[in-house]
Amino acid sequence: MLKVKLFSSLFLIIMILLIFGCGEKPERIPLSRDPGPQGKLSDLLDNTTQPTGGEVNIGRLKGKVPSGWVQVEPQSRMRQAQFVLNSPNNGVDPGELTVFYFGPDAGGVEANLQRWYGQFASKDNTPISEKAKREEILVDSMKVILVSFTGTMKASTMPGMPQQPERANMMNFSAIIMTPDGPWFFKGTGPQATMEYHAGKIREFIVGMEYK
Repeated sequence: MLKVKLFSSLFLIIMILLIFGCGEKPERIPLSRDPGPQGKLSDLLDNTTQPTGGEVNIGRLKGKVPSGWVQVEPQSRMRQAQFVLNSPNNGVDPGELTVFYFGPDAGGVEANLQRWYGQFASKDNTPISEKAKREEILVDSMKVILVSFTGTMKASTMPGMPQQPERANMMNFSAIIMTPDGPWFFKGTGPQATMEYHAGKIREFIVGMEYK
């Protein structure tokens, strides 16, 4: 009987140690958030980190923030920087410019462009890749690809996140800077009226970039 009680007590102690891990708490792994915009972009202005018109360092790239732009806290870990582009009038929503860097082996540039094209649809069902405007320039000895296109931005269906509705009359004005460290992606999206208003500023921002 004594042996049975000792064995039962020993078994109970072992189970307690296994369950509670000797008092150690399990490590908490942070969850990443959807890289797409959540809610209204204007709501992000409360998280301003950079006043309009100031200089900004993004990785080893340095540039000057154009007037009318506000740098805000990135909504996702995937984003290296994020800017809200003010609306040209009260009846149009603001746009955004988000910056991504996935390392020197980020995959083919063309594959990333095709992914951007695939997020839009044209009224006449012509592939966006056939309608997109593309330009290649040199900035501080770095190759830069500029693309722009308009259409309906398809609804986003990221698993586990609120679905973003389909939005008509949208525009993508973006750039890919081929730095010595790999490509940096500057993705500008928003209502067509807003993005056309900021198109010259986006180009100015990209052309003025310096690699440090």
